[in-house]
Formats: sequence, C-alpha cells, structure tokens
Amino acid sequence: MEEVDSDDEFPAQILSPAKSLDKLEWLGLAQIKEKKFNEMLNFVVVIHKVKDIDSITKKSGHLKEKRDLIVCDDSNLSCLVTIWSDQYMEELGGKQGTVIGIQKARISSFCNGSLNVTEETTIFYEPEILPQCHRLRQWYTMVQFSKEPVDFEYISV
Repeated sequence: MEEVDSDDEFPAQILSPAKSLDKLEWLGLAQIKEKKFNEMLNFVVVIHKVKDIDSITKKSGHLKEKRDLIVCDDSNLSCLVTIWSDQYMEELGGKQGTVIGIQKARISSFCNGSLNVTEETTIFYEPEILPQCHRLRQWYTMVQFSKEPVDFEYISV
C-alpha cells in the first residue's frame, strides 16, 4: 500500500464527446517532454494495460482506491495514468485498445512523468469527433496484430 502526500486527487468525469471537443488542443505523449509538472493539458491516447485496483493511504489517513492505466500512442511512447475511482473504469469499459480523450490531465512528477486526474479532469470514451481517435485506433490494431511486438518507451519528463 502506497502513501500519498496530497489529498487533492479526485475522480474524473466521464462524458460523451461534445462537438466542441475538436476546438481544443489535443496533444500526443511525445509533447509531454516539452511541458512542466502540474500543467493541465489534453491528451488522446490508447489504453494499453489496465492494472489491478490498489488502495493507498492519504495524508488524512483515509484509504483511497485507484487504478493505474498504461496508455500509449503512435509515438511509441507509454505513460502511467492514475484513475482515482474504479467506478469510472467501469464506465469506460477499461479495456485494452480503448481510445480515450483526457481533458485537463495534470502532468505529475510521479514515476518521472505521469498523467493524473483531478476534479477538473474529464475523460471521453472513444471520442469519434477527434481525427486522432480514428488514427490511433487503426495504429493500435496494427500494433496488436503485428508479428513483431512493439516495445513502448516509457515517457520521462
């Protein structure tokens, strides 16, 4: 069981994509290296691995459930994303190959660079309105069926 230094982690909202999503700037994982810790940014990624639920102890002494995802994109980079409530994983379907848009993910220093959800984060399931969604789904399907496995480089900020 991990101990967390802050009590500022909240579950994300899960919403259907709105038409206005395509007006936001959506980044790829390679662009994290150019950003600073604690910046809030938007990413479109593919769920590569879903880790088991874990319990952590907050500063307040309360136990909090979290689930970590390993996400990737066509830059062949991967990154840890922490979801702070398993109910949201159930709503997402939480399975390998799902394309998600993460609006207002906080860049965290945990693991030398990860994405964290906060009370401001919204996760969009299969955001078809974004052109990246189609491209990433096609790319990930090719990766899954490739005869040579792809080793994703873990991002380091």
